[in-house]
Order: sequence, then structure tokens, then C-alpha cells
Amino acid sequence: MASLDEKFFMFVNLFNFMRSRRLARSHCQSSMTRTIIAFLGTKNIRRERKLWSVSRSQTWYNTVVPDFDETEFVRNFRLSKAAFNYVVENIEEFWRRQDTNMRQALGVHHKTCVALWRLTSSSELRTVGHLFGIAECSACIICIEFCTLLQEVSIIHDCMY
Repeated sequence: MASLDEKFFMFVNLFNFMRSRRLARSHCQSSMTRTIIAFLGTKNIRRERKLWSVSRSQTWYNTVVPDFDETEFVRNFRLSKAAFNYVVENIEEFWRRQDTNMRQALGVHHKTCVALWRLTSSSELRTVGHLFGIAECSACIICIEFCTLLQEVSIIHDCMY
């Protein structure tokens, strides 16, 4: 049985031969691929799967936001803490996600903070992501979901403070 390096060398030679003979045209590619796989016997070679995720810091959200007093909270989120809690309570049943083996789901409180911060400031999605320890695309999705939920649950008029 040939080693992996020998198979690779044979693959390169076979591919160059087929290319030089003009056999690697679009109508022959699938048969060429089957021929190469059969020749090399690579069906038993498996790549090892890797699980990865980017670790992000939620330090600012976990340490600074809970320490906001009422005036700082209103200045930053444009809602009183009571109105904020009212919004969270009313959308929680629709917006709660289940934890998975891959990662823990963001809480409704966390996602509401993300959405309100994005909507009430001129911060970019990248900045919001860094502040709350999430990806830019997650921040965007959270804002869209939040606005949609507010329309569906129709609690916008009840939140005036």
C-alpha cells in the first residue's frame, strides 16, 4: 500500500497527464474525479473535524451595565429600568433560546441591551459586538429580531416613561 505522500505524488502526476491530454474539460471532470479517487483509494482517508468558536469578552456587559444607576441607564438605553424590565418580561417568552452543546444562548436581558444600545446610539455593529461580546452579524440579527418582536407584541406604546 502506498503512503500518503506517494499517493499525492501519483495524484499530481495523473492530474498533470490528464490536463496535458485535454481530458479535464467540464464534461469529463466528474469521471476524472472518480478515476482519481479510485486510483488513489482515498475513500478511507478521513479528515479530522475541528470545533472552533471565537472567544469574546463580555466583561463590559457583565461589570459596567449592572452598575448603571437610574440616570445613567436612561441616558444610555433611553428607557427607565422599570420600562426596560417591562419590555424584557413581555418579549421573553417569544425570544428565549435554548442552550446547545456548542454554546450557551444569550439571555433576553442581554439581547435587549444589545438592541437598545444599537438603536439609541450611533455605534457601529462592530463596536456593539465588542461591547457586548458578540459577533457583528449577531448584533445585526438581534436588532432586527427585537424590532420585529416589538411590532408583533405591540408594547411600544406601553413603554413611555
